[in-house]
Amino acid sequence: MKRFLSMALAIIISVSLFVSGVPVFAASSELTVNDFYGRTALSKMSRGSTYVAVYDHLYECVENGDAEIDVSAYNISTGELDMILMAYFGDPTGHFWFTSNGSYDSNTYTGQALAFFPLYNSLVGRTDNDRAVFVKRFEKSVDSFIASLPISSRMSEYEKELIVHDALAMLIEYDDAEFAHSAYGALLEYIAVCEGYTYAFGYILAKLGILSHAVYGYSRNQLHTWNLVKIDGSFYYLDLTWNDQTLPGSAAKGIDVFYEYFNVTTQVINRDHSIITPAYGLPQCTATEANYFSKNPQNVVNSNTDAKTVAKLWNDHAIRIYFDGTATEFNIWISDIISDVAYYCGYDFSKPISLNIRSMPEGNEVHLFFTGTLLPSEEPDILLGDLDGDNKVTAIDSNLIRRILSGTAEKNDSVLIRADMDGDGSLSGIDSNLLKRLIAGS
Repeated sequence: MKRFLSMALAIIISVSLFVSGVPVFAASSELTVNDFYGRTALSKMSRGSTYVAVYDHLYECVENGDAEIDVSAYNISTGELDMILMAYFGDPTGHFWFTSNGSYDSNTYTGQALAFFPLYNSLVGRTDNDRAVFVKRFEKSVDSFIASLPISSRMSEYEKELIVHDALAMLIEYDDAEFAHSAYGALLEYIAVCEGYTYAFGYILAKLGILSHAVYGYSRNQLHTWNLVKIDGSFYYLDLTWNDQTLPGSAAKGIDVFYEYFNVTTQVINRDHSIITPAYGLPQCTATEANYFSKNPQNVVNSNTDAKTVAKLWNDHAIRIYFDGTATEFNIWISDIISDVAYYCGYDFSKPISLNIRSMPEGNEVHLFFTGTLLPSEEPDILLGDLDGDNKVTAIDSNLIRRILSGTAEKNDSVLIRADMDGDGSLSGIDSNLLKRLIAGS
């Protein structure tokens, strides 16, 4: 479930416009199973000590690749076992060979769970030798990935999380395959669906000492998985799968990484996600400090934001914005300012320019992709007084400035710059008189 909407706008600018040093990785305190969210949450329940004992028993047996796990001594129901398994799968255990499936044996009359039979994927089978080989391969890949990240000990948890998020989005292609539901598929084969994204992200964060837990639910009537994260003391939701809108072979993969679901609140995630809340509970996420756009307020715009401000966000023919408003308001706003944005970005108005707009369904984050020729200099070369853009200053321009001042002709930022003869940042009768004198040669 990671598709974006695209809208192409053809721009005909000649006439009109339609719509320091290399950081070194420093190891953080890697989380252990005792730190994991799911296990900790279980411990706080009324039968917490029993639940943790079952959790630890499952962990040890899966680590050993046991085909049958006896739980009869713990006197738990099948419902309680399901809850413990949900906590276990949500935690970043690194047990990529254990799928989320299995079966159990129970007492028909009492409902007591007697044994659990985990389903292992074909990657490792159930032999110690197979498992050891693939675990070693997996851990080596994880270590290499982390070593490649530009992370330093001076960074905050937010900064580390952002680097991991972007790196995984650039690395993984969204597709289904045999191991796409596991961290192994994501980190060694670079192919994953939502579970693979979530488990890989959580496992890397745990290696960096950052708490994460997989959350299960629905989105647009389909099963989906994403992360609960604890960043700099507060809980947030993060959906890496949806944030990864990169296309295979795209030259603009960096800008195709979205932050629509980067450290968002429960209220925001509930717009189009439905959480399956486990019995051990999930926190109410209300903090906004570590949200990407809270950290980058310059990218947040609204219908009052001017073209020059938007153009300052331009980077390699692309602009990332978060529009605070409705889709209707956005469409009106972008149509009104896009020619001026292109102007301030330095595009050559005498040559074709096109714009592609990308966003996610029901989202506020929008990416603007320009295609066109930039002027040689950083600042567009303008001919002062040339209001109609024909590279000449004539009586037509003088007539146009009078019409603008009287309100009978439209104006935009690029026209105002060319008409501002005295350079005071505004348009007045003084500019009209100076233009007439220029045309008259005086």
